[in-house]
Amino acid sequence: MSYHLFEIPSVSGHHADLVLADPDNPNAPAYSHYAFTIGTPANPNELTQRRGIPLGSFRDWEKLSGNFNIEEMLTPEKAYLPGGSVLEEKDLNPAFQANTAMRLGALELLANIFSGRITASDKDPFPHQLALQQHMKAHLKTHQAGSQRLLIADEVGLGKTIEVGLVLRDLLVAQGYSKPLRCLYLTKGGLLDDVRLKLQSVIPGADGESIVQVEKAFVEYGTRTDGIHIASMDAARRYVKKAQKKRLPTGVKPEILIIDEAHHCASEDELTSPQRIGLKATTRAYEAAYQMITGEFWQDSAPPKLVIFMSATPFRSKPQFINLLRLLTNKTLEIENAYSPQLTDRELVKVLGSDDSSTAVIWRQQDDVRSWSDKRLFPKLTIERPSLQTSEAYLQLIEDIREKIKEVHNNYGERFGGFAIRQLETRLTSSTITGAMWLFRWCIKHQDWKNQDEYRQDTSASTENLRKLIKGISQKLAAYDERNKSGHVTVSFPSDDFSFDAKSLGQPLPGNKIIDIYRFNEKVCRGDDEDATFVAANEEITELTELALKLLNFADFHSEDETGVENVKLTWLKDVLAKHPESKFLVFTESLQTCEIIIKALPRESEKLTGDMSLAQREEAVAKLRDVNSPVRVLVATSAADEGFDFQVANRVIHWDLSPNPAVLMQRNGRVARLGQISDVIAYYLIIAGTHEQRREQALVDRFTKLGITDERMRLKILGSLSIEQEEKIFQDIEEEEFSLIDDILKQAEADQKDMEEKLGELQTKLSEQWVISREQLAERLRRWMELGLPGVDQSHELTFSDKEWNRPVFRDEGTVMETAQAKIAVIKGRKFTFDPEFKVFGREKENILLAGLYPWFKNEWEGVIEHRPLPRNADPIGRLACSLARQRKADFTTISANQLFEAFPNLRDAQYLLFVTHPLREVENHTSASTDSYLTFYAFSSDLSQPSNPQGASAKDVYQMISLLEEDALKPGSPSLETAVFEVAKEASKKLTMWLEQSRKLGGLTKKSYFLPIPVTLVAVLP
Repeated sequence: MSYHLFEIPSVSGHHADLVLADPDNPNAPAYSHYAFTIGTPANPNELTQRRGIPLGSFRDWEKLSGNFNIEEMLTPEKAYLPGGSVLEEKDLNPAFQANTAMRLGALELLANIFSGRITASDKDPFPHQLALQQHMKAHLKTHQAGSQRLLIADEVGLGKTIEVGLVLRDLLVAQGYSKPLRCLYLTKGGLLDDVRLKLQSVIPGADGESIVQVEKAFVEYGTRTDGIHIASMDAARRYVKKAQKKRLPTGVKPEILIIDEAHHCASEDELTSPQRIGLKATTRAYEAAYQMITGEFWQDSAPPKLVIFMSATPFRSKPQFINLLRLLTNKTLEIENAYSPQLTDRELVKVLGSDDSSTAVIWRQQDDVRSWSDKRLFPKLTIERPSLQTSEAYLQLIEDIREKIKEVHNNYGERFGGFAIRQLETRLTSSTITGAMWLFRWCIKHQDWKNQDEYRQDTSASTENLRKLIKGISQKLAAYDERNKSGHVTVSFPSDDFSFDAKSLGQPLPGNKIIDIYRFNEKVCRGDDEDATFVAANEEITELTELALKLLNFADFHSEDETGVENVKLTWLKDVLAKHPESKFLVFTESLQTCEIIIKALPRESEKLTGDMSLAQREEAVAKLRDVNSPVRVLVATSAADEGFDFQVANRVIHWDLSPNPAVLMQRNGRVARLGQISDVIAYYLIIAGTHEQRREQALVDRFTKLGITDERMRLKILGSLSIEQEEKIFQDIEEEEFSLIDDILKQAEADQKDMEEKLGELQTKLSEQWVISREQLAERLRRWMELGLPGVDQSHELTFSDKEWNRPVFRDEGTVMETAQAKIAVIKGRKFTFDPEFKVFGREKENILLAGLYPWFKNEWEGVIEHRPLPRNADPIGRLACSLARQRKADFTTISANQLFEAFPNLRDAQYLLFVTHPLREVENHTSASTDSYLTFYAFSSDLSQPSNPQGASAKDVYQMISLLEEDALKPGSPSLETAVFEVAKEASKKLTMWLEQSRKLGGLTKKSYFLPIPVTLVAVLP
């Protein structure tokens, strides 16, 4: 091959491209000095094909030949020499230094397009996110041949979805939008659109078309798999059995599988063989994940090339921890069968922790991460347990109900223990209506009618009480709704998918037999839940329904000594709302009925978010809470909002019902205490004084304090790791005030948690981010360009800068304070851009201000001419400006004083010339370099011009500093007069440097797969 470097002008003559090409073979790929703007994987064939353009297709040669002597330009004797377009000028342009500095600055920006920090998106990655993105780029490049796995176990609120979006964006850019990105992203059913919006904020589609889409029905996934498809794991797990798979399409082969909230893929079984995965203690989600990873979920499928697990709480016990690691590593290069009984836990951790493992585990906590200015990113989280007092009569009624339920179970030889009691008490202390509904369902479950006629004719006290009870529940719910005129509302039991219609309940007793009671009995008795299946005696049902009716009537008592539980909690909530008028609240309840009570008690200030709402209704409710002009200050949510949602607009979390699952408490607090929160967060645990729950909670707080376990997160992790048997034992011992065994259980659980975290620390991948240009430095570069004066052809890209004042949060141990900050704003072609990523994360700006950056480029063909260019003109104004400046003519030579250079770079004291080059094939170059992604670098030469003194090239950070020096030098008033001798000497040096370039250059070939392709863009002479 006879490759040579040529400077080829554009048809208009305003721009020029440095092109390495073989003029004798116009069909061979030619490479421009900015070809690296086209994303590509580290595959030589794809890289050379995608970044290379056949010389014959590079220009409209017919038009070009009318203005220039193209034949002479493509003669090897006339090939381009470094700095040649300036050095050969007869009339030197006095702006050559400024133009050269701007051209280098533009090339440096383009070299950072894929860095993550200045890629155009709505999210600028924080250091911990950029470190993961950079690691995965290198990881995927290293392990191209086999399956790769990633577990992101970052703590709640660190932005795992954004991290995954950054990884997917890199993969998409590497494929150049030319190959389909077949990705399946599984998450909770209620989070599909929320995930879509987050991914779209960091993954721009080609020409504005998004490749991120939601699958409304999982069974339809597979009809088209190109792009990123977000689907419900809740739906996917229904198809793990052979009989169910018949409905699925065949030949579905996602190349990338992402499983969000991966802690649902859990198993307490000892999984020492794949056949044990279907056992009872293994979730369907685990089974579905295993089948998808091994390529067995769909018929004629295949294992995905990349699997990503995401979970802030990936395990709660040792078996879950090990089983998740088995799922993560099975069928990888290092471990063929992770379920082998011969593979010990220690060996599994050792393999995962090795530096060359194809599986990476990422684990960072809120306290570990910092902003780019080395400041905390998260506010203080405080737990408060307000004292809530109800009447002695109400407490006694709760006690009577609990004891009666225990007594009935004992009568039939069944135990009603600690965990079951906790569930019952949660209902009883949520609201009187919720408690009454629990009792109604319990009685229905333990009732038996042989047929509908028997039920209709049943006028026993127990059955009549059931009719009164469901009718009373309907009336009490209706009383909370001021708009209801009928006096009755529909009563729903969502977990049973059953409702009692308001119209039917409104008919008067005793004529109204409420036939739905019989239908409900049929449904719950056929169901498979935790309740026993014995049939209770009529007198037992009668007594329990009378207690339920008495409980229900407490909602009518408004005296100070006799009040229902919802009145106590609502009174407290209204007081807190009044005390903190600036705050917004997220309220979690375990009961839909309690949810209805709260929002009806606060009709103008509240909205709800529940699982039975449509996606549009959820989005509307969330939007109202986030809207600063909305009167809505309270969002009441059920478990539908436990995971995935971002509610940084609120800073107070109220656990109306304290979930028995500590992992749920962490997730719920994490909806508010997350990246983007600007205020200290307070989580309130509402517990009624005098109840078993209050005694248990206080006893555990006391035990933890005595044991020196003060960290709230560790307390929750310990409680979350306990087995049902251990919980039962703790509950019983607290009642009996026997604390020694409790301490033993808690200490052992703490030791187990620390052991798992120690193992997680052993196998986690240590990450550190590489230096790349920041948006602040992007702003500084653009500002300097305006001062230097854009060339005439670029005047339409003029920018105007201003500073916008805003309040920035500063997070401290003693509490968050706000400080005044200035965000730099630029107006480009009528659009506003900011360069302050924290302004976008922590600011509360209403105006539409975009985050400044550059989009990835594309390979375009128009009328037979192929070019590398940014997105359409209006979509990427900064990219368009950089493109124009990077292709300036007569901007390839400048000077710098020796004193100025040596002061900033003492290690370059012997340098006489600096040669800036671009590396369009950097990904496949095997030449030693300071950074595998340094598309733009410089080599320093002393008087001996045969070899550079820094053969590795300069680091990205040094390149930035050097260009900044050249920009500052060009900004100094008055251009130094250069003697003719300087130019003549530089011309001779240029020729010798060309010899080094030609001798060093390697372009692979059929037998030699060796690449080193530096294209010279600027020659800098060091003046004494």
